[in-house]
Amino acid sequence: MLIDTCAASLDFTKDFALTQNATYDTDNGTFNGQPVSTDVLTHALVTIHGVAVDVITAHNISIADGVALRVTGSHPIALVAGGTVTVGRGAQIDVSRGGGGGQVPCASAPGNGGGSNGGSGGGGGGGFGGAGGKGGAGNAGKQPPGASGSAAPQSNLPAGLQGGCPGGRGGRANGSAPGGAPGMGGGGVYVGARVSITLDDGAILNAGGEGGKASTSREDGGGGGGTGGMIFLESPQVSAANAVLAANGGGGGGGSDATAVGQDGSAGQASSSAAPGGAGGLTGSPGANGGALGHPAGNDASSSSGAGGGGGGGVGFIRVLSASATLGTVSPAAIRQ
Repeated sequence: MLIDTCAASLDFTKDFALTQNATYDTDNGTFNGQPVSTDVLTHALVTIHGVAVDVITAHNISIADGVALRVTGSHPIALVAGGTVTVGRGAQIDVSRGGGGGQVPCASAPGNGGGSNGGSGGGGGGGFGGAGGKGGAGNAGKQPPGASGSAAPQSNLPAGLQGGCPGGRGGRANGSAPGGAPGMGGGGVYVGARVSITLDDGAILNAGGEGGKASTSREDGGGGGGTGGMIFLESPQVSAANAVLAANGGGGGGGSDATAVGQDGSAGQASSSAAPGGAGGLTGSPGANGGALGHPAGNDASSSSGAGGGGGGGVGFIRVLSASATLGTVSPAAIRQ
């Protein structure tokens, strides 16, 4: 397993049950801002293939029906059981939108949109499991045009666990506030169990990217969407026939024009559908859709006579290492081993 359940330094003697909504911060190991006794929760920072991961260990781990676990902080999270992991009906583990371990920045960064008083360029979408889309060019037919950003995908599946990548910032017109902010990447979550993992009906693991933002100033480009993060399941048996595993890219932010600002792009969806880009101003181009199952790369934004929209963020990675796995909705397609 990615994390050795027989390691002497890790404690797998106690059960851990989450029975109410909670936010867990991987930077300080707190639930809802409060420290947790070691009698209740055992965790440690473990470096895995060069990435510091917050590892929570227990004999059995359960999240009750309808309960949502939101994970924040700079480290990915790992939930590791010496026995079983059960995520109840309608329960969620959410590392989306800059959640635990979203990278800032990535080695292969998207471009920022170029600035122009006649309409700036949109930022490029982030690239991770799928390429990021190009930001739309602004000031169409005039000089200088707003530049468009772009990003290349990471070529190989990461050996360990890591989060996704942000998009590029939209271009700014001279004298205006900064262009549309980039969307953050989704985080990273590993769920491992020595016996079995069960995701009950309607359970969701979401590592979707954040949508790019529209600027509040005229003629500014929209920000590029963030990529999906990474979901990694490992157990001899994985039962998730009616659950959702999603690491989709965020949509790009809409470009503004001389009279109206654009709208923010949508976050990566907890489904197989693409996240829509935000609407543009009257002559600003809309942000592009993010990547999802049917089109893993983020889409390119169109050019505009106003400012360009941001490119869509590419998908992340979903990896399932199991001798027997039954999966439901998975986007992007799982890498099964």
